[in-house]
Amino acid sequence: MAGGAAAAGERMAPLFLQCVDHIGIQTANVSRTVDFYKTILGCDHKYSSEVDFGFDPALMTCPGNNSGVALCPGSSRGLSYIAFRVSEHGFAHAQKLLKARNIPFKLKGKHTMQGLIFTDPINGYQIWLTCWPKSKTSHATRQIPRSAIRKVAARSFFGGLLSGVVITAAVAIVALRYVDK
Repeated sequence: MAGGAAAAGERMAPLFLQCVDHIGIQTANVSRTVDFYKTILGCDHKYSSEVDFGFDPALMTCPGNNSGVALCPGSSRGLSYIAFRVSEHGFAHAQKLLKARNIPFKLKGKHTMQGLIFTDPINGYQIWLTCWPKSKTSHATRQIPRSAIRKVAARSFFGGLLSGVVITAAVAIVALRYVDK
């Protein structure tokens, strides 16, 4: 039916979720938690400013698929929200479906992400639907295989090592010439 409302008795198709985009957890110590996620779990520290989220979390993502955890400042530990990734079409469909079911929601757009936020009416969890339009640069549209990340990291390491050896050798040659004079 036009306008997004379902006709009486008409059932709308459920959403098609692409994946869990990220979850939000509360932590009393964001900086120590960031360090743990980086040094132990190997996560990348993506967005970390109010500009990106409207509050001050740190988004820790998994290399390769960019699913992750948003670390939200809070005095207690707990689940803050669950975010599922949807396509642009799914994002539009979600708005129609939630309106048809009389589930209130808020729209939120920050730079490269569009968000739709509502409360799970059964359990009370906050649910986010995130859409990373392909027309914009975003972490979610750049799916990088771990093997490619490892190759780039190895090249960077050995390139840096070789540069260090060359610079050290050049300094040694100059120093030896200076000492010989």
